[in-house]
Amino acid sequence: MELRPGYRKTEAGLVPLDWLDHTVGELIEFEGGSQPDKSAFRASWKPGYVRLIQIRDYKSDRFETYVPMHLARRFCTEHDVMIGRYGPPVFQILRGLSGAYNVALIKAVPLPEISRTYAYYFLKQDKLFAFT
Repeated sequence: MELRPGYRKTEAGLVPLDWLDHTVGELIEFEGGSQPDKSAFRASWKPGYVRLIQIRDYKSDRFETYVPMHLARRFCTEHDVMIGRYGPPVFQILRGLSGAYNVALIKAVPLPEISRTYAYYFLKQDKLFAFT
């Protein structure tokens, strides 16, 4: 590989000299979800309750679940980048719902220098999870 002016050689290949080397974990924080006991679940909303977001909710609104707001611990908006911990497929990259999120989801929180949209598309790369 020829070293061109203004570039340097890295494990990833040739990159511009002004690019910084970072790991995903240095640029994005990951926050696991939580949920109250299932005895607190409701199938419909009522005042003081919040939707509990589960992986299946990204595919269908058929099984909406609500929990008391005071028992909810972790929250997401429709703009947040969420990762499914279980599958199939494992490590689904999701977004588009608001509420409290359960233990099957992780919220990816990029540092201010990284936009959520960039983080979303970066994490959706198949090669990121191709372990060989």
